[in-house]
Amino acid sequence: MKFLSSCYLQQGENALSLLLQQYRYREVQVFFACVFMGEGENADRAGGYMAEQMLGWFRGLQIKKLYCKRKKEWGKLGNSIFEVIGRVDGELENCGIMTKGRKTGIAGVFCLAERYLLFCREAGRIYLLNTAFGYGHVRRILYKDPGSDLNMEEGIMEPDIGLLLTTEPFCRYATEIMLKGVLNMGETETQGQMDRRLGELAKEAERRGAAYVGAIFFRTSEKV
Repeated sequence: MKFLSSCYLQQGENALSLLLQQYRYREVQVFFACVFMGEGENADRAGGYMAEQMLGWFRGLQIKKLYCKRKKEWGKLGNSIFEVIGRVDGELENCGIMTKGRKTGIAGVFCLAERYLLFCREAGRIYLLNTAFGYGHVRRILYKDPGSDLNMEEGIMEPDIGLLLTTEPFCRYATEIMLKGVLNMGETETQGQMDRRLGELAKEAERRGAAYVGAIFFRTSEKV
């Protein structure tokens, strides 16, 4: 399984921060991507700080241990993400960047080989895209459950599947119909195609009036 990714961030002051990390370990790909959206007057600082801390978490992962003992260690991964996000929430509140009860929106994915873990909350949005049965299909996943602070889902990635990590403000203007038409798996098979298609989608959302536009588009392939 191989991965391709593309990202877009609107120029100027932005409440969003993007995090994208990818490298090869032995014969497999390691991939980590997140979109963060802060709230309030310090939104850019909140999203940026969360991104810095999550990057530190990723760099501290013992990939060799996770790779060699995937069945045992994978179950600890979700708890580790939950703990670091909770810690950062507390730090942002204690220093006055975020007010009590408000949380940074998050949409993220961690992949090791074909195995994935998705996590999402608040303004974060994750969409699944594929081209099953000869036509485009898009579905929003990880809806917020009542009383749940951070939704998670794990599973096995199939080839020719796409994920769009973004935020609710973007999706007000970039509808599911637009996602289906622009980010088609059959027409996003190279890096250049992915960059161009995501850019087209984002620019159209901006033209329609979207603010705080940012997204990461990620797809799997056996042909790349």
